[in-house]
Amino acid sequence: MTGKTTLRLFIRFTLTATAISMILLVFNCIGFACIIADTTSLHDMTPQRALRLVSQNLTPTQEGYVLGDGILPQQYWCILVNDGGDVIWSQNMPDDIPGHYSLQDMARITRWFLNDYPVYISLEDYGILILGEPKKAVGKYQLIYYMEWFETLPRRILAVFLVNLCMAVILALILGANLYRKLRILINGMNSLRREKQVYISERGIFHELYHSINETSNTLAHKNAALAVRDNARARWISGISHDIRTPLSVITGCSEELASCAALSPEDRKKAETITAQSIKIRKLVSDFNLISSLEYDMQPSRKKKTALCPLLRQVTADLINSGLTAQYEISLDLHNEGSEIRADEALLERALFNLLSNSILHNPEGCRIRVAQYERNNLVCIEIQDDGCGVPPEVLENIRQIPRSTHGMGLPMAYRIIQVHGGSFTAENDNGFRIRIELPKEN
Repeated sequence: MTGKTTLRLFIRFTLTATAISMILLVFNCIGFACIIADTTSLHDMTPQRALRLVSQNLTPTQEGYVLGDGILPQQYWCILVNDGGDVIWSQNMPDDIPGHYSLQDMARITRWFLNDYPVYISLEDYGILILGEPKKAVGKYQLIYYMEWFETLPRRILAVFLVNLCMAVILALILGANLYRKLRILINGMNSLRREKQVYISERGIFHELYHSINETSNTLAHKNAALAVRDNARARWISGISHDIRTPLSVITGCSEELASCAALSPEDRKKAETITAQSIKIRKLVSDFNLISSLEYDMQPSRKKKTALCPLLRQVTADLINSGLTAQYEISLDLHNEGSEIRADEALLERALFNLLSNSILHNPEGCRIRVAQYERNNLVCIEIQDDGCGVPPEVLENIRQIPRSTHGMGLPMAYRIIQVHGGSFTAENDNGFRIRIELPKEN
């Protein structure tokens, strides 16, 4: 998932950078074309418009031609040349402009300049209007294009676009590869933190602040884990010591009570009390064993006495022990075992405790009695165990908290069995289905 996420970010970044580059290219080309298309738009009165106004407002009279005031802007000058080449009307004409023009002079004027004055020409019925601007006011350049140039223009535009596209992709890939590498470092560091592994990342580049935060978090987690390990080891040693200290006097109490219970010199009432002491001592010893087991399972300590274990004989033994423990007739237990040779690698004592707890759970939650079916079969190289009763099921809160070891001895059977199956590498599911059903899958020993 990490690799896919990083690659997806890399591809998205590359495509986005390429698209932005091409959009900017298109906008720049359009903008450049607009800028160079008409430089005369910088002035309110263009030469073409001024020449058109003069042509429209120049009026012939008996004395000559007359142009109204304010028609010709001050920065322009204008003359009218007749067919003979003579200037027959002028306004604002500079002193170095001739009053007569030959055919050669008119040909030169068509080159756009007259004595270095930029000029514009309009052919009228009554002569040639020549409009001029101040020297060096305008630069005129002759551009000649063959029609073939226009025909091949789309291909050349496409070629330019493709070249720019390739350059944009290459640059985006270079930048994206650098970003991809830094993102990989960042994501790998975060994944290591999630697994509580020690992390150190060189704090350089655009993500140096995030790298620094990851390093700081890693150091903090390492210190906390070290402190927790010291505390947990101390707790485990304390529990082990207390359990040992309890077992020694408890064995003495159990032995003495058993002797008293079998002593003929005591009255029946006293022997009954001795039997009660023996039963309660055995119960306390079992609670101490459960306490040790919970302590080891709570810290995910692996079973230390794993060996090949035949599952069918173990199921028969657990069922027999439960029946012989004083099970009343209102409970019926049936076995449905399909693979007699099925073996798993397990700590037999732990697995026996888990199975006994599960069967006892059906009895505990159904005081009115129920039928219990224990099935065993193989599927996909797994050994499966199903325990189903037709009782009233278990409360929903028990199922919700099945993964958590309770803080008291009440309700400890299911969570303890769940944890035992987990540390054996198996799966455990429980549900209310016309009673209560548990399905266990354990790896088969080949």
